[in-house]
Amino acid sequence: MVRQVSERRPGAWKAGLVVSIAAGALLWHLLACTESPMAFSPAGDQLALVTMEPFGGEGDTAVRGQRTYRLMIVKGARRLRTVEQTSDAILSAPAYSPDGKRLCYLRIPLFTEERIELLRERAKKFREIREEATAPGDESPATQPAKTMESEDLTLPPVEGVIKAVEGALTCGPLKAELVVRDAETDAVISVLPVELPIEDYDADTFAALYVYLRPQYSPDGQWVYVATGTVAIAFDPVARKQRFLAVAALVALLSPDGKTLAVIQEDAIGFVGTDGQKAVYRRWKVEETLSPFAIMWKDNRTLAFLEQREKGESEELWLRFLDADGTADRIKPIKLPIDEDADELPFLAMSPDGKRMAMGGVNRAVFFSADGKIVGRWSVEKAEETLVVTSPTFTPDSKQVAFKLVDMDEDGGGTLAVVFFTPDGTLLTRVNIQPVPPSPASAPATTRAGER
Repeated sequence: MVRQVSERRPGAWKAGLVVSIAAGALLWHLLACTESPMAFSPAGDQLALVTMEPFGGEGDTAVRGQRTYRLMIVKGARRLRTVEQTSDAILSAPAYSPDGKRLCYLRIPLFTEERIELLRERAKKFREIREEATAPGDESPATQPAKTMESEDLTLPPVEGVIKAVEGALTCGPLKAELVVRDAETDAVISVLPVELPIEDYDADTFAALYVYLRPQYSPDGQWVYVATGTVAIAFDPVARKQRFLAVAALVALLSPDGKTLAVIQEDAIGFVGTDGQKAVYRRWKVEETLSPFAIMWKDNRTLAFLEQREKGESEELWLRFLDADGTADRIKPIKLPIDEDADELPFLAMSPDGKRMAMGGVNRAVFFSADGKIVGRWSVEKAEETLVVTSPTFTPDSKQVAFKLVDMDEDGGGTLAVVFFTPDGTLLTRVNIQPVPPSPASAPATTRAGER
């Protein structure tokens, strides 16, 4: 069954944009509206991406064997190869090192049905014990003040997000995963670093969100890999085999081009965290103003650009905002993005590295803009009666091309159909089709180059 675009759930767009996994949307809504990011190599000749199949349908995303994940490379916007395929683990979005010689991503092992039920039951008991310990009338000084504490210090994150992250860590413990680094030319594994990812729960939404939001990024010197898990922002050093925590309560983390600042978004705030650990500034947001975690980008080393949804009477507006990394110099630009108000969709917006173009994906179409918000091109899916989503806009480092994923939205299955490449003005250059996973796929983490086709 194909989901009809005209069937809009009240408030679905806004519900999908809340930036706290603990208060997130239903699993299908999360998967229906979002996709894993892609990454171009520094030379722009290779595009790395991860796919998940089936995209919709039934099945617990935390359970082994329910879905298949593939790490794939598109070379020269034409040739596709599969680097790793597995049903035993979630594969995160990939990232290229600044010199283009390495490709990294996270591999998060999944569980058997019996194991995940045991983990969920244990987490439930821990929550019950904690709720009893912090119930009204409990005078324990170690727990009681946390429920009422507030901070006026804007250099600190909103305390509720911190409390949620800490409670999740205490309840669930860390999720064991691996940071995999491969040779970008041969696909051979260079290193596998065991890591621990704090999570808020073992529910299916959390694991779906790991696929959607985990986005490794290399520092400009290639030493550190930055990741936001939904509860914290972490920096990993694959060579020295160490890690350090940078921010608590971070759904999305985006590294500035110079590597000095990590922009993190959470419920009701944007934070600018110095990667040297010396300074953090948080900018609070009003409840009626909703930030899009899928439309946030650095315009330059100092300026963060992002989309915001605002209520205007009975309708809603989208505003493009520019915020300096010190939390000041806030510039707002109302823009008329072509969002179908009858469609249940989220905006995926990307800005070219040169700051001259923007590209947005959505249901059955892509739209291309100049830096001042003027539409310069459009592209529509040929079979408009189908519900396809054009997602994950990604510009080449030289700003001369932009690529999208084309995802089938069938509730009974679906998956990534193709990667499509355009000029910044919206001229279609090429389409690379992605073959579906065979009916009974075998997990096959590759350690050498897979065959090109």
